[in-house]
Amino acid sequence: MYDFIDITESQTGNGLPSEAINVNGEYIEEHLPGYRTLYTEGREMLESEVTEIQIGSQNGTRYQYKRDTPREITVHYQILSSSPEDFRNKFNELCRILDQEEMKIIFADEDDKYFIGTKTSFDAPEPGRLSTTGSYTIYCADPYKYSVAEKKSENSGSTQITLQNNGSKSVPINIKATMKSDNGYIAFTLGDRFYQIGKPEEVDGKHYEESVKLFDDHLYEDKGWLVNQGITPPVTSERLQNGVVKYVKESTNEGYATTKDYGSGNSWHGASLTKIVPKDVNNKYPVNWKVAYRFDFNTDGAVFKGVQVGHTSVTMIDEHDDIICSIIFEDTSPVNEYYYMAVFIGNKNVWHTDSTFPMAKKRSYSKRRLWSCCYSGKK
Repeated sequence: MYDFIDITESQTGNGLPSEAINVNGEYIEEHLPGYRTLYTEGREMLESEVTEIQIGSQNGTRYQYKRDTPREITVHYQILSSSPEDFRNKFNELCRILDQEEMKIIFADEDDKYFIGTKTSFDAPEPGRLSTTGSYTIYCADPYKYSVAEKKSENSGSTQITLQNNGSKSVPINIKATMKSDNGYIAFTLGDRFYQIGKPEEVDGKHYEESVKLFDDHLYEDKGWLVNQGITPPVTSERLQNGVVKYVKESTNEGYATTKDYGSGNSWHGASLTKIVPKDVNNKYPVNWKVAYRFDFNTDGAVFKGVQVGHTSVTMIDEHDDIICSIIFEDTSPVNEYYYMAVFIGNKNVWHTDSTFPMAKKRSYSKRRLWSCCYSGKK
């Protein structure tokens, strides 16, 4: 006997359809007997949006830039089953496979490339049939496809490393360097760009204390910071900590903490978060240290935020709850565009600056990303 195939359809060596879909390392056809990918749409050239400006009555426009838009891949499929129960079980399993976020998608006819996408729509199968065709759509927020295999290259004693990118877009490069002797710095050049780590003036053979990161909290969720138990800078005689904190998640490990309710009071009042710095590898608290943090004063990018006043500060304290340093940002004017910034060492104001502008764009003091006690309040 002979096996016949459709000569108009490309076949792969393992019997899979040419456009069989692999989800997170497994082809659906191999996992789900009776399922077959018929064809796909949307894997070809990307669509782009062009931004331009019209200048007066000039003919045409002035080109500004283009951006590639997200990609949608539509997969057309067939399911064959032997009974209503068999059909329902297979369809349920297909739904389970596709109900994953940011799936790694590979197609059999281009198995050295992959997309990252999430299923967004699913055509309902035709009712009352044991064999049916349909389609589903995979949304790729990142519209590009990537090589499955990463390219690696070594300098092998040379001062030059050559990597060839056969794709149509630039890609990040990860560099790993192994020091074979005492070395104070390392530097790389790429085209007209220069990257340097360390200090060329550092003397070889001299011992330097290693810097250790004690914490790096991205406050998209409760990280165990103490609420309303902080030490605040003495900007006014009364500084109530009676607000409510909430956390906003923006992506997998990014977000921010913000004040949900500022409470009430006749002076500054609001919410605070306090982090107790952990000990280092020697079971000691740090003596020489650096703290980094970020505030965002505009949650949605709106140009006009209305009339608001607010106070935001970050305070570092010692084990006796005495202030080491405070950095303060305030707007105390409900009628003008005003800012006040100050630095306290201990309880002493050692530096400050302020300025007033006519009312234009009032700032919002609600969104902040925190890495160190932070206090946010209103009057």
